[in-house]
Amino acid sequence: MLATASLVLTVCSSTPDAPAPTPTAHPVFSQKLDRQIFLALRRTQQAGNAAFTQTITFASKKGRAVQTLSGRLDFAQGAVVTMPKRKLSPGLSKAVRDTALGLIPGRSRRSRPSARPVAGHRAMSLPAA
Repeated sequence: MLATASLVLTVCSSTPDAPAPTPTAHPVFSQKLDRQIFLALRRTQQAGNAAFTQTITFASKKGRAVQTLSGRLDFAQGAVVTMPKRKLSPGLSKAVRDTALGLIPGRSRRSRPSARPVAGHRAMSLPAA
């Protein structure tokens, strides 16, 4: 009985010479480059929603300003919600910091709306954290 169990285990185990399983093709990035944008859009629309993150970094000798915009798209509702975050180096001047934060000269930060509609869309942009 023990010999039979050993034989079964030997047959079931893989050997170093066994070929690796073939990876499956990616539905977008395995395709021709000129079709990838179309296919990415199609797959996203079929999913019904999407999450995204975009990061922009501005750098100078005095520091960095990093803006990260995250959000969700809901195709069925025709809506999007975005949430910006900003990280500013302490060495940046007040004028640069205010500009990076989207402040308008002569208006306080409190005068900004807590959420604002995006023109022409059912979308809300939430203030930066």
